[in-house]
Amino acid sequence: MSAIGRIFLVLNLILSALFLGWASNALSTSEEYKGKLETEQAAHAATMAAGDAAAADLQIQLNTAKASAATARNSRDDFETLSTGLKSDLEAQTARNETLAGNVTTIGSNLADLNNTLAAVEKAKDDAVALAATAKSDADMATRNKMAADEARAAAEDSLDQANATIAMLEAKNNSAMSSISELETTLATAVEVYNIPLSEIRRQPLVNGTVLSVLDRDGISLVSLNVGSDDEVTRGMTFEVWAGGQYKAQVRVESVMPGMCSALVIKAVRGTTIQEGDHADTRL
Repeated sequence: MSAIGRIFLVLNLILSALFLGWASNALSTSEEYKGKLETEQAAHAATMAAGDAAAADLQIQLNTAKASAATARNSRDDFETLSTGLKSDLEAQTARNETLAGNVTTIGSNLADLNNTLAAVEKAKDDAVALAATAKSDADMATRNKMAADEARAAAEDSLDQANATIAMLEAKNNSAMSSISELETTLATAVEVYNIPLSEIRRQPLVNGTVLSVLDRDGISLVSLNVGSDDEVTRGMTFEVWAGGQYKAQVRVESVMPGMCSALVIKAVRGTTIQEGDHADTRL
């Protein structure tokens, strides 16, 4: 085969391949268009069906509206007929009301006269009731005043009796107090003279609680030391009551005072008891 023949053969093969590719592409495009056409046709059919359904609904609504309009016209005609009848009734009722108004005016005038008469009678009754109530109130007030006066007189008599009893009791207490003061003054003067305690050092004792530190007995004289002193407001001449375990033992009088302790003389002792270290010593039991 010559070279030209081989060239033509190659060209035929190329053209065949190109035609085959074109045909294949055309077939594919045709199938795609066919699918789109079918889709569009289905959509168009659905749209038409929806339009038909909407048209049917609109027709139903139109028919319903026409029926409602007819019913409304019938109702309007009925209402017009009823209104005409009511107007006639209203005119007749208005005429009757005018007649009744005249009658009511006459009755009102009669009622006004009757009310005036009733008011006068009611006022007279009220005046009589008020006079009776005033008279009863005056009588009740007089009775209460008499009772109050009797109670006040009885209370005054009781108060006078109580006052006289109180005066007598106070006089007795005053006499007893004066006697006690006289005795205390005598005792105080004796204490000042016997124990040589300046009167300026004798005053009301504060409450002081102490403890016995030691006891000294010599020549029939008993001295005790206490753990309280001038720092605790203890002064010379103060007395302490000594006790222990619920048993009262003695009374001691302070003779000398230091800041933290003091010494005291036993001035009264309970027979059969002994003051010991640790016993309580208080200015007041």
